Amino acid sequence: MKGIGTRPTGSPLVSPCQTVYQENLIKMSERSDLGNILRTTRESLGWSLEDVAQRTRIPQAILQQLENNDYASFPSLTYAQSFLGRYCDYLS
Repeated sequence: MKGIGTRPTGSPLVSPCQTVYQENLIKMSERSDLGNILRTTRESLGWSLEDVAQRTRIPQAILQQLENNDYASFPSLTYAQSFLGRYCDYLS
């Protein structure tokens, strides 16, 4: 879990993921790059899915679904939005 809780020097205070989530510019289902934003933000911080799952207590399978834009697997879009919000909060 190397690097958890630390930000690289010069990182913005708000991640691109958080900005997209907060502004709610486009519906999640129409945002095909959202999963990529999640993945690249996480990777830029040097964190694995396993690291994030342990810290956020979001199951790794859920994190993978979010990074793959697989919202159809959730019981409702509300569940996906809730997990997305928690994930974005953690990344920022």
